[in-house]
Amino acid sequence: TKVWGIEFEHQIHFNFLPGLLKNVVLSYNASLVKSETWLIGARTDTIQYFIPPLTTPFYRYEQHPIEVKQQLENQPKFFGNVSLGYDIGGFSGRISLFHQSEYNRSFTPTGRGDQIVNGYTRLDLALKQKVTDYLSLMLNISNLTNIKEENSINNRVNGYKILNTSERYGLTADLGVKIDL
Repeated sequence: TKVWGIEFEHQIHFNFLPGLLKNVVLSYNASLVKSETWLIGARTDTIQYFIPPLTTPFYRYEQHPIEVKQQLENQPKFFGNVSLGYDIGGFSGRISLFHQSEYNRSFTPTGRGDQIVNGYTRLDLALKQKVTDYLSLMLNISNLTNIKEENSINNRVNGYKILNTSERYGLTADLGVKIDL
């Protein structure tokens, strides 16, 4: 098995800008991953035979093990995040865009029922307000764009992909209180 990758991350505070723009914060990261592994797969051979005196052929199917090179399971090729924030006084706010490409959850030996987790892009919001030196309030809202999480079945032999499951979890929010002792 081999894995190659590169990750890029950058954050900048715009404190060199004038006025209220100096409170803007931008951060982003991206990861590109390539992987390959050798696994044991299967090849199906169809054998035609005749039983005399019949002239109609009969068929027998035999599975033969073969080595197959493929990408690793549960490894997206690309994922990244862009976050735009604003910090002023005791307030901090971030809106972030997260993207993850599709990836294989599992491969089948025949290549006819590979499980795929479909790619998605999601928007989230995080807010924090410092009330006192010891007390802060936090609000995190996930999935502002109300995306669906979907899985597909990929048939590499016949070259088609069909939707297997689709779930919409909707918008979720967490409200928290932080006390520093």
